[in-house]
Amino acid sequence: MLNNAKKTNRKTPAGETPAPAHTPAETHQTSQGNPRPHLTTNQGLPLSDNQNSLKAGVRGPVLLEDFILREKITHFDHERIPE
Repeated sequence: MLNNAKKTNRKTPAGETPAPAHTPAETHQTSQGNPRPHLTTNQGLPLSDNQNSLKAGVRGPVLLEDFILREKITHFDHERIPE
């Protein structure tokens, strides 16, 4: 079945196109406005912060999908003390 509905462009009362909303699939914050972010992962992915973790609910357990937290814990666990 074909959908023949017309596509409409949403406009604000001032005639401006609204800013895109964040999608629910977005898992981490994104760094905005800074051409050179200060925090990156080991692979060079820019981070806005690494102090928060993904959780199942407000007070739920930490999710395994949180690769930033897993990378941080792995780095801490493999830290070597100089002799």
